[in-house]
Amino acid sequence: GSTITQQYVKNTYLSQDQTVTRKVKEFVIALKVDRKKSKSEILKGYLNTSWFGRGAHGIEAAARAYYGIPAKELDPSQGAMLAAMLKGADLYDPAVSSANHERARERWAWILDRQVEVGLMAKKERAKYRVFPEPRSRSRSTSLGGQTGYLVDVANRYLKQQTGLTDEELARGGYEIHTTFDRTKVHRLERAVRRVVARDLDPEKRPADRHVQVGAASVRPSDGALVALYGGPDATTHFTNNADTSGVPVGSAFKPFVLAAALQYGAARQGVGADSHYAADGVLRRADGAPDPDRPTLREALVSGGNATYVRLGKDVGRDTVRRTAVAAGMLRHSMARLEPTFSIGTSTPSAIRVATAYGTFTNDGVRRDPYSVTKVVKDGEPLSGLAPPSSRRALDPQVAQEVADALRTAGKRMGVDVAAGRTGDQDRLRSAWFAGFSKDLSTAVTLFRLRPGEPQLLPLSGVAGKKSERGNVLPPRIWKEYEG
Repeated sequence: GSTITQQYVKNTYLSQDQTVTRKVKEFVIALKVDRKKSKSEILKGYLNTSWFGRGAHGIEAAARAYYGIPAKELDPSQGAMLAAMLKGADLYDPAVSSANHERARERWAWILDRQVEVGLMAKKERAKYRVFPEPRSRSRSTSLGGQTGYLVDVANRYLKQQTGLTDEELARGGYEIHTTFDRTKVHRLERAVRRVVARDLDPEKRPADRHVQVGAASVRPSDGALVALYGGPDATTHFTNNADTSGVPVGSAFKPFVLAAALQYGAARQGVGADSHYAADGVLRRADGAPDPDRPTLREALVSGGNATYVRLGKDVGRDTVRRTAVAAGMLRHSMARLEPTFSIGTSTPSAIRVATAYGTFTNDGVRRDPYSVTKVVKDGEPLSGLAPPSSRRALDPQVAQEVADALRTAGKRMGVDVAAGRTGDQDRLRSAWFAGFSKDLSTAVTLFRLRPGEPQLLPLSGVAGKKSERGNVLPPRIWKEYEG
Protein backbone atom coordinates (compact mmCIF):
# COMPACT_ATOMS: atom_id res chain seq x y z
CA GLY A 1 0.00 0.00 0.00
CA SER A 2 1.04 3.60 -0.60
CA THR A 3 -0.44 5.16 2.57
CA ILE A 4 0.50 4.61 6.20
CA THR A 5 -2.97 3.21 6.86
CA GLN A 6 -2.58 0.67 4.05
CA GLN A 7 0.89 -0.27 5.25
CA TYR A 8 -0.48 -0.75 8.76
CA VAL A 9 -3.30 -2.92 7.41
CA LYS A 10 -0.84 -5.01 5.42
CA ASN A 11 1.40 -5.46 8.47
CA THR A 12 -1.43 -6.31 10.84
CA TYR A 13 -4.33 -7.94 9.03
CA LEU A 14 -3.06 -9.49 5.80
CA SER A 15 -0.40 -11.79 4.39
CA GLN A 16 2.43 -10.36 2.33
CA ASP A 17 1.26 -12.02 -0.91
CA GLN A 18 1.45 -9.72 -3.91
CA THR A 19 -1.99 -10.41 -5.42
CA VAL A 20 -4.91 -8.34 -6.69
CA THR A 21 -7.21 -10.01 -4.15
CA ARG A 22 -4.96 -8.97 -1.29
CA LYS A 23 -4.78 -5.40 -2.57
CA VAL A 24 -8.58 -5.17 -2.70
CA LYS A 25 -8.86 -6.52 0.85
CA GLU A 26 -6.18 -4.08 1.95
CA PHE A 27 -8.10 -1.13 0.51
CA VAL A 28 -11.42 -2.17 2.08
CA ILE A 29 -9.92 -2.79 5.51
CA ALA A 30 -8.00 0.50 5.31
CA LEU A 31 -11.26 2.39 4.83
CA LYS A 32 -12.72 0.72 7.92
CA VAL A 33 -9.59 1.39 9.98
CA ASP A 34 -9.60 5.07 8.98
CA ARG A 35 -13.14 5.40 10.32
CA LYS A 36 -12.50 3.58 13.62
CA LYS A 37 -8.98 4.66 14.62
CA SER A 38 -7.37 8.06 15.07
CA LYS A 39 -4.33 9.08 13.06
CA SER A 40 -2.11 8.77 16.12
CA GLU A 41 -3.39 5.24 16.76
CA ILE A 42 -2.75 4.26 13.15
CA LEU A 43 0.75 5.76 13.23
CA LYS A 44 1.52 3.99 16.50
CA GLY A 45 0.30 0.70 15.07
CA TYR A 46 2.31 1.25 11.90
CA LEU A 47 5.53 1.95 13.80
CA ASN A 48 4.98 -1.04 16.08
CA THR A 49 4.52 -3.48 13.18
CA SER A 50 6.88 -2.18 10.48
CA TRP A 51 10.12 -3.77 9.37
CA PHE A 52 13.26 -1.75 10.11
CA GLY A 53 15.92 -4.26 9.10
CA ARG A 54 18.48 -5.92 11.40
CA GLY A 55 15.81 -8.43 12.41
CA ALA A 56 13.70 -5.68 13.97
CA HIS A 57 9.91 -5.54 13.67
CA GLY A 58 8.58 -2.41 15.32
CA ILE A 59 10.16 0.77 16.62
CA GLU A 60 11.09 -0.69 20.01
CA ALA A 61 13.12 -3.51 18.46
CA ALA A 62 14.62 -1.06 15.95
CA ALA A 63 15.78 1.33 18.68
CA ARG A 64 17.60 -1.50 20.41
CA ALA A 65 19.03 -2.96 17.18
CA TYR A 66 20.43 0.36 15.90
CA TYR A 67 21.17 2.30 19.10
CA GLY A 68 21.00 -0.19 21.95
CA ILE A 69 18.40 1.85 23.84
CA PRO A 70 14.63 1.67 24.36
CA ALA A 71 12.48 3.68 21.96
CA LYS A 72 11.48 6.21 24.63
CA GLU A 73 15.13 7.31 24.91
CA LEU A 74 15.57 8.09 21.21
CA ASP A 75 16.22 11.74 20.42
CA PRO A 76 14.59 13.34 17.34
CA SER A 77 17.75 12.89 15.29
CA GLN A 78 17.93 9.16 15.99
CA GLY A 79 14.20 8.87 15.34
CA ALA A 80 14.65 10.49 11.93
CA MET A 81 17.40 8.03 11.10
CA LEU A 82 15.14 5.10 12.00
CA ALA A 83 12.33 6.62 9.95
CA ALA A 84 14.67 6.48 6.96
CA MET A 85 14.87 2.71 7.38
CA LEU A 86 11.18 2.46 6.51
CA LYS A 87 12.16 3.16 2.89
CA GLY A 88 14.02 -0.16 2.89
CA ALA A 89 16.79 -1.15 5.27
CA ASP A 90 18.64 -3.02 2.54
CA LEU A 91 19.18 0.33 0.80
CA TYR A 92 19.37 2.65 3.81
CA ASP A 93 21.13 0.83 6.66
CA PRO A 94 24.27 3.01 6.84
CA ALA A 95 26.41 0.14 8.12
CA VAL A 96 25.95 -1.88 4.94
CA SER A 97 27.90 0.27 2.46
CA SER A 98 29.08 3.81 1.72
CA ALA A 99 26.23 4.20 -0.79
CA ASN A 100 23.73 3.18 1.88
CA HIS A 101 25.32 5.61 4.29
CA GLU A 102 24.93 8.48 1.86
CA ARG A 103 21.30 7.60 1.13
CA ALA A 104 20.53 7.31 4.85
CA ARG A 105 22.20 10.63 5.63
CA GLU A 106 20.27 12.42 2.88
CA ARG A 107 16.96 10.87 3.96
CA TRP A 108 17.66 11.70 7.62
CA ALA A 109 18.31 15.36 6.76
CA TRP A 110 15.18 15.51 4.59
CA ILE A 111 13.00 14.09 7.39
CA LEU A 112 14.28 16.65 9.91
CA ASP A 113 13.85 19.51 7.44
CA ARG A 114 10.37 18.31 6.58
CA GLN A 115 9.40 18.38 10.25
CA VAL A 116 10.36 22.06 10.32
CA GLU A 117 8.34 22.74 7.17
CA VAL A 118 5.14 21.22 8.57
CA GLY A 119 5.55 22.82 11.98
CA LEU A 120 6.53 19.75 14.00
CA MET A 121 9.98 21.07 14.90
CA ALA A 122 11.33 24.56 15.52
CA LYS A 123 14.25 25.80 13.42
CA LYS A 124 16.24 26.35 16.60
CA GLU A 125 15.82 22.70 17.58
CA ARG A 126 16.62 21.54 14.04
CA ALA A 127 19.91 23.42 14.27
CA LYS A 128 20.99 21.09 17.08
CA TYR A 129 21.05 18.10 14.75
CA ARG A 130 23.82 18.73 12.25
CA VAL A 131 25.78 15.54 12.83
CA PHE A 132 24.39 12.28 11.48
CA PRO A 133 23.55 9.93 14.40
CA GLU A 134 25.67 6.93 13.51
CA PRO A 135 24.03 3.67 14.62
CA ARG A 136 26.12 0.99 16.22
CA SER A 137 27.69 -1.71 14.07
CA ARG A 138 25.46 -4.49 12.87
CA SER A 139 25.49 -7.63 14.96
CA ARG A 140 24.54 -11.03 13.68
CA SER A 141 23.40 -14.23 15.27
CA THR A 142 26.26 -16.56 16.12
CA SER A 143 24.38 -19.19 14.12
CA LEU A 144 25.45 -17.17 11.06
CA GLY A 145 29.14 -17.39 11.96
CA GLY A 146 31.89 -18.56 9.63
CA GLN A 147 30.69 -18.80 6.04
CA THR A 148 27.04 -19.43 6.94
CA GLY A 149 26.05 -15.76 6.96
CA TYR A 150 27.57 -15.18 3.53
CA LEU A 151 25.78 -18.21 2.12
CA VAL A 152 22.48 -17.06 3.62
CA ASP A 153 22.92 -13.56 2.19
CA VAL A 154 23.64 -14.87 -1.31
CA ALA A 155 20.69 -17.27 -1.19
CA ASN A 156 18.34 -14.60 0.14
CA ARG A 157 19.41 -12.11 -2.52
CA TYR A 158 18.85 -14.65 -5.27
CA LEU A 159 15.51 -15.63 -3.77
CA LYS A 160 14.34 -12.01 -3.66
CA GLN A 161 15.37 -11.44 -7.26
CA GLN A 162 13.59 -14.52 -8.55
CA THR A 163 10.40 -14.51 -6.47
CA GLY A 164 9.87 -10.94 -5.33
CA LEU A 165 10.05 -11.86 -1.64
CA THR A 166 11.15 -9.06 0.68
CA ASP A 167 13.57 -8.99 3.60
CA GLU A 168 10.60 -8.55 5.90
CA GLU A 169 8.84 -11.63 4.55
CA LEU A 170 11.98 -13.73 4.86
CA ALA A 171 12.52 -12.47 8.40
CA ARG A 172 9.04 -13.62 9.38
CA GLY A 173 10.19 -17.16 8.61
CA GLY A 174 8.24 -20.23 7.62
CA TYR A 175 10.21 -20.90 4.44
CA GLU A 176 11.97 -24.18 3.73
CA ILE A 177 14.87 -23.16 1.46
CA HIS A 178 16.93 -25.66 -0.54
CA THR A 179 20.27 -24.37 -1.86
CA THR A 180 23.01 -25.47 -4.25
CA PHE A 181 25.79 -25.16 -1.67
CA ASP A 182 27.92 -28.23 -1.12
CA ARG A 183 28.86 -28.37 2.56
CA THR A 184 32.05 -30.34 1.87
CA LYS A 185 33.25 -27.90 -0.79
CA VAL A 186 32.38 -24.87 1.35
CA HIS A 187 34.47 -26.27 4.21
CA ARG A 188 37.28 -27.22 1.83
CA LEU A 189 37.43 -23.73 0.33
CA GLU A 190 37.40 -22.09 3.76
CA ARG A 191 40.15 -24.44 4.95
CA ALA A 192 42.24 -23.67 1.86
CA VAL A 193 42.07 -19.93 2.51
CA ARG A 194 42.83 -20.30 6.21
CA ARG A 195 45.80 -22.60 5.60
CA VAL A 196 47.45 -20.39 2.99
CA VAL A 197 46.83 -17.19 4.94
CA ALA A 198 48.16 -18.72 8.18
CA ARG A 199 51.22 -20.14 6.44
CA ASP A 200 52.20 -17.20 4.23
CA LEU A 201 51.07 -14.05 6.04
CA ASP A 202 52.54 -12.63 9.23
CA PRO A 203 50.80 -9.36 10.15
CA GLU A 204 52.81 -9.03 13.36
CA LYS A 205 56.16 -8.94 11.56
CA ARG A 206 55.17 -7.50 8.17
CA PRO A 207 52.93 -4.40 8.12
CA ALA A 208 52.15 -5.15 4.46
CA ASP A 209 50.38 -8.34 5.57
CA ARG A 210 47.82 -6.37 7.54
CA HIS A 211 44.31 -5.78 6.19
CA VAL A 212 44.68 -8.55 3.60
CA GLN A 213 41.31 -9.91 2.49
CA VAL A 214 40.33 -12.88 0.35
CA GLY A 215 37.22 -13.71 -1.64
CA ALA A 216 36.50 -16.86 -3.65
CA ALA A 217 33.67 -18.62 -5.44
CA SER A 218 33.22 -22.00 -7.10
CA VAL A 219 30.49 -22.78 -9.64
CA ARG A 220 29.48 -25.82 -11.66
CA PRO A 221 29.70 -24.74 -15.34
CA SER A 222 27.34 -27.44 -16.59
CA ASP A 223 24.34 -25.82 -14.90
CA GLY A 224 25.58 -22.68 -13.09
CA ALA A 225 25.09 -23.99 -9.56
CA LEU A 226 27.06 -22.02 -6.97
CA VAL A 227 28.57 -24.79 -4.85
CA ALA A 228 30.97 -22.90 -2.57
CA LEU A 229 32.17 -19.45 -1.67
CA TYR A 230 34.48 -17.73 0.77
CA GLY A 231 33.15 -14.33 1.77
CA GLY A 232 35.54 -13.46 4.58
CA PRO A 233 36.83 -14.76 7.92
CA ASP A 234 33.45 -14.66 9.71
CA ALA A 235 30.09 -13.24 8.66
CA THR A 236 29.37 -12.04 12.20
CA THR A 237 32.41 -9.75 12.27
CA HIS A 238 33.21 -9.08 8.59
CA PHE A 239 29.94 -7.98 6.99
CA THR A 240 31.00 -7.55 3.36
CA ASN A 241 30.80 -10.71 1.26
CA ASN A 242 34.11 -10.68 -0.62
CA ALA A 243 32.88 -13.37 -3.02
CA ASP A 244 29.91 -11.31 -4.17
CA THR A 245 31.17 -7.75 -4.18
CA SER A 246 32.62 -5.64 -6.95
CA GLY A 247 35.37 -3.06 -6.54
CA VAL A 248 38.46 -5.22 -7.01
CA PRO A 249 40.12 -4.87 -10.46
CA VAL A 250 40.29 -8.23 -12.23
CA GLY A 251 43.60 -7.57 -13.99
CA SER A 252 45.09 -10.09 -16.39
CA ALA A 253 42.38 -12.59 -15.55
CA PHE A 254 40.40 -10.49 -18.06
CA LYS A 255 42.76 -11.21 -20.97
CA PRO A 256 41.03 -14.46 -22.02
CA PHE A 257 37.94 -12.43 -22.89
CA VAL A 258 40.01 -10.18 -25.15
CA LEU A 259 41.35 -13.30 -26.85
CA ALA A 260 37.83 -14.73 -27.09
CA ALA A 261 36.55 -11.53 -28.70
CA ALA A 262 39.40 -11.60 -31.21
CA LEU A 263 38.75 -15.24 -32.07
CA GLN A 264 35.00 -14.69 -32.31
CA TYR A 265 34.92 -11.41 -34.23
CA GLY A 266 38.41 -10.97 -35.72
CA ALA A 267 40.88 -8.13 -35.31
CA ALA A 268 41.68 -5.49 -37.91
CA ARG A 269 40.00 -7.75 -40.48
CA GLN A 270 42.55 -10.47 -39.96
CA GLY A 271 42.15 -14.03 -38.79
CA VAL A 272 43.35 -14.56 -35.23
CA GLY A 273 44.55 -17.68 -33.48
CA ALA A 274 45.95 -18.35 -30.03
CA ASP A 275 49.34 -19.01 -31.61
CA SER A 276 49.35 -15.79 -33.62
CA HIS A 277 52.06 -13.20 -33.01
CA TYR A 278 50.73 -9.70 -32.59
CA ALA A 279 53.43 -7.26 -33.60
CA ALA A 280 53.93 -3.59 -32.88
CA ASP A 281 52.62 -2.72 -36.34
CA GLY A 282 49.37 -4.51 -35.61
CA VAL A 283 50.07 -7.25 -38.13
CA LEU A 284 49.31 -10.84 -37.13
CA ARG A 285 51.93 -13.46 -37.89
CA ARG A 286 51.67 -17.20 -37.36
CA ALA A 287 54.10 -18.83 -34.96
CA ASP A 288 56.92 -20.41 -36.92
CA GLY A 289 59.60 -21.28 -34.45
CA ALA A 290 61.09 -20.29 -31.14
CA PRO A 291 59.14 -17.68 -29.16
CA ASP A 292 60.10 -14.09 -29.86
CA PRO A 293 60.03 -12.16 -26.56
CA ASP A 294 59.38 -8.94 -28.45
CA ARG A 295 56.41 -10.49 -30.21
CA PRO A 296 54.82 -13.11 -27.92
CA THR A 297 51.96 -15.18 -29.19
CA LEU A 298 48.57 -14.40 -27.74
CA ARG A 299 48.76 -17.69 -25.87
CA GLU A 300 52.11 -16.72 -24.33
CA ALA A 301 50.96 -13.22 -23.47
CA LEU A 302 48.13 -14.62 -21.35
CA VAL A 303 50.65 -15.47 -18.64
CA SER A 304 53.86 -13.68 -19.60
CA GLY A 305 52.74 -10.24 -18.53
CA GLY A 306 52.36 -9.20 -22.18
CA ASN A 307 50.05 -6.31 -21.39
CA ALA A 308 51.03 -4.27 -24.43
CA THR A 309 50.01 -7.15 -26.69
CA TYR A 310 46.51 -7.27 -25.24
CA VAL A 311 46.09 -3.49 -25.07
CA ARG A 312 46.83 -3.41 -28.80
CA LEU A 313 44.62 -6.39 -29.56
CA GLY A 314 41.75 -4.93 -27.55
CA LYS A 315 41.95 -1.71 -29.50
CA ASP A 316 41.90 -3.50 -32.86
CA VAL A 317 39.10 -5.86 -31.88
CA GLY A 318 37.16 -2.95 -30.42
CA ARG A 319 36.93 -2.44 -26.69
CA ASP A 320 33.14 -2.33 -26.92
CA THR A 321 33.29 -5.77 -28.58
CA VAL A 322 35.53 -7.06 -25.80
CA ARG A 323 33.07 -5.76 -23.23
CA ARG A 324 30.16 -7.38 -25.05
CA THR A 325 32.05 -10.68 -25.10
CA ALA A 326 32.82 -10.57 -21.36
CA VAL A 327 29.21 -9.76 -20.50
CA ALA A 328 27.94 -12.51 -22.81
CA ALA A 329 30.24 -14.96 -21.02
CA GLY A 330 28.74 -14.09 -17.64
CA MET A 331 30.15 -10.86 -16.22
CA LEU A 332 27.72 -8.10 -15.25
CA ARG A 333 27.49 -4.98 -17.37
CA HIS A 334 27.62 -2.61 -14.40
CA SER A 335 30.97 -4.08 -13.29
CA MET A 336 32.65 -3.13 -16.57
CA ALA A 337 35.12 -0.23 -16.50
CA ARG A 338 35.29 2.70 -18.90
CA LEU A 339 36.48 1.78 -22.39
CA GLU A 340 39.94 3.27 -22.03
CA PRO A 341 43.15 1.66 -23.40
CA THR A 342 43.75 -0.21 -20.13
CA PHE A 343 40.26 -1.76 -20.26
CA SER A 344 41.64 -4.84 -22.00
CA ILE A 345 44.08 -5.62 -19.19
CA GLY A 346 41.50 -5.71 -16.46
CA THR A 347 40.36 -2.42 -14.97
CA SER A 348 36.83 -3.84 -14.61
CA THR A 349 35.68 -5.05 -11.20
CA PRO A 350 33.50 -8.18 -11.46
CA SER A 351 32.81 -10.30 -8.39
CA ALA A 352 34.51 -13.64 -7.82
CA ILE A 353 31.17 -15.34 -8.47
CA ARG A 354 30.91 -13.72 -11.89
CA VAL A 355 34.56 -14.36 -12.81
CA ALA A 356 34.07 -18.05 -11.99
CA THR A 357 30.87 -18.06 -14.06
CA ALA A 358 32.51 -16.43 -17.07
CA TYR A 359 35.48 -18.82 -16.99
CA GLY A 360 33.02 -21.68 -16.80
CA THR A 361 31.69 -20.60 -20.19
CA PHE A 362 35.04 -21.52 -21.76
CA THR A 363 35.03 -25.05 -20.39
CA ASN A 364 31.32 -25.43 -21.21
CA ASP A 365 31.97 -25.10 -24.97
CA GLY A 366 30.85 -21.48 -25.07
CA VAL A 367 27.50 -22.05 -23.34
CA ARG A 368 26.83 -19.66 -20.47
CA ARG A 369 24.87 -20.73 -17.40
CA ASP A 370 24.13 -17.92 -14.97
CA PRO A 371 24.92 -18.64 -11.31
CA TYR A 372 22.08 -19.69 -9.05
CA SER A 373 22.00 -20.67 -5.39
CA VAL A 374 18.42 -21.77 -4.59
CA THR A 375 16.75 -24.83 -6.08
CA LYS A 376 13.44 -24.92 -4.20
CA VAL A 377 11.46 -23.03 -1.57
CA VAL A 378 8.44 -24.46 0.23
CA LYS A 379 5.98 -22.36 2.25
CA ASP A 380 3.03 -23.97 4.03
CA GLY A 381 3.63 -27.18 2.09
CA GLU A 382 3.52 -25.45 -1.31
CA PRO A 383 6.57 -24.79 -3.53
CA LEU A 384 7.18 -21.22 -4.71
CA SER A 385 7.36 -20.57 -8.44
CA GLY A 386 10.18 -18.79 -10.29
CA LEU A 387 13.04 -20.99 -9.15
CA ALA A 388 13.81 -23.09 -12.21
CA PRO A 389 17.57 -23.14 -12.96
CA PRO A 390 18.59 -20.35 -15.36
CA SER A 391 18.38 -21.33 -19.00
CA SER A 392 21.55 -21.73 -21.03
CA ARG A 393 22.74 -19.15 -23.56
CA ARG A 394 25.20 -19.48 -26.41
CA ALA A 395 27.92 -16.91 -25.66
CA LEU A 396 30.77 -18.12 -27.91
CA ASP A 397 31.18 -20.48 -30.82
CA PRO A 398 32.28 -23.90 -29.54
CA GLN A 399 35.61 -23.77 -31.37
CA VAL A 400 36.35 -20.32 -29.93
CA ALA A 401 35.64 -21.47 -26.38
CA GLN A 402 37.73 -24.59 -26.90
CA GLU A 403 40.69 -22.62 -28.25
CA VAL A 404 40.63 -20.21 -25.30
CA ALA A 405 40.26 -23.13 -22.87
CA ASP A 406 43.22 -24.84 -24.51
CA ALA A 407 45.30 -21.68 -24.17
CA LEU A 408 44.41 -21.55 -20.49
CA ARG A 409 45.35 -25.19 -20.04
CA THR A 410 48.74 -24.40 -21.52
CA ALA A 411 49.11 -21.66 -18.92
CA GLY A 412 48.42 -24.13 -16.13
CA LYS A 413 50.57 -27.05 -17.24
CA ARG A 414 53.20 -26.27 -14.67
CA MET A 415 50.61 -27.07 -11.96
CA GLY A 416 49.31 -30.20 -13.64
CA VAL A 417 45.70 -28.95 -13.69
CA ASP A 418 43.43 -26.89 -15.93
CA VAL A 419 43.93 -23.34 -14.67
CA ALA A 420 44.36 -19.76 -15.71
CA ALA A 421 46.35 -17.19 -13.80
CA GLY A 422 45.47 -13.52 -13.59
CA ARG A 423 47.24 -10.47 -12.27
CA THR A 424 46.52 -6.78 -12.11
CA GLY A 425 48.67 -3.66 -12.06
CA ASP A 426 52.42 -3.54 -11.95
CA GLN A 427 55.14 -3.01 -9.40
CA ASP A 428 54.13 -0.85 -6.40
CA ARG A 429 50.80 0.04 -7.98
CA LEU A 430 49.54 -3.52 -7.69
CA ARG A 431 46.35 -3.50 -5.64
CA SER A 432 44.76 -6.88 -6.27
CA ALA A 433 45.73 -10.40 -7.25
CA TRP A 434 43.50 -12.97 -8.94
CA PHE A 435 43.57 -16.59 -9.90
CA ALA A 436 40.75 -18.10 -11.93
CA GLY A 437 40.53 -21.49 -13.51
CA PHE A 438 38.58 -24.63 -14.09
CA SER A 439 39.00 -28.30 -13.38
CA LYS A 440 36.84 -31.11 -14.69
CA ASP A 441 33.60 -30.12 -12.95
CA LEU A 442 34.24 -26.73 -11.33
CA SER A 443 35.19 -23.20 -12.25
CA THR A 444 36.73 -21.29 -9.35
CA ALA A 445 37.97 -17.73 -8.90
CA VAL A 446 40.06 -16.40 -6.01
CA THR A 447 40.87 -12.76 -5.35
CA LEU A 448 43.17 -11.14 -2.80
CA PHE A 449 43.38 -7.46 -1.89
CA ARG A 450 44.09 -5.11 1.01
CA LEU A 451 41.40 -2.86 2.43
CA ARG A 452 41.45 -1.01 5.72
CA PRO A 453 38.04 -1.18 7.47
CA GLY A 454 35.93 1.89 6.82
CA GLU A 455 38.06 3.14 3.93
CA PRO A 456 37.05 2.78 0.25
CA GLN A 457 40.48 2.72 -1.40
CA LEU A 458 42.43 -0.49 -1.93
CA LEU A 459 45.91 -0.53 -0.42
CA PRO A 460 49.04 -1.54 -2.39
CA LEU A 461 50.05 -5.21 -2.27
CA SER A 462 53.75 -4.42 -2.41
CA GLY A 463 55.50 -6.48 0.28
CA VAL A 464 52.57 -8.78 1.03
CA ALA A 465 53.82 -12.25 2.05
CA GLY A 466 57.45 -11.18 1.67
CA LYS A 467 59.75 -10.36 -1.20
CA LYS A 468 59.37 -13.69 -3.01
CA SER A 469 55.59 -13.60 -3.21
CA GLU A 470 55.43 -11.34 -6.29
CA ARG A 471 53.43 -8.80 -4.26
CA GLY A 472 50.91 -11.42 -3.15
CA ASN A 473 50.34 -12.85 -6.62
CA VAL A 474 51.37 -16.35 -5.54
CA LEU A 475 48.69 -16.57 -2.84
CA PRO A 476 45.49 -16.90 -4.94
CA PRO A 477 46.89 -19.81 -6.99
CA ARG A 478 48.05 -21.50 -3.79
CA ILE A 479 44.53 -21.18 -2.39
CA TRP A 480 43.08 -22.49 -5.66
CA LYS A 481 45.39 -25.50 -5.69
CA GLU A 482 44.78 -26.22 -1.98
CA TYR A 483 41.03 -26.18 -2.64
CA GLU A 484 41.20 -28.34 -5.75
CA GLY A 485 43.48 -30.79 -3.97
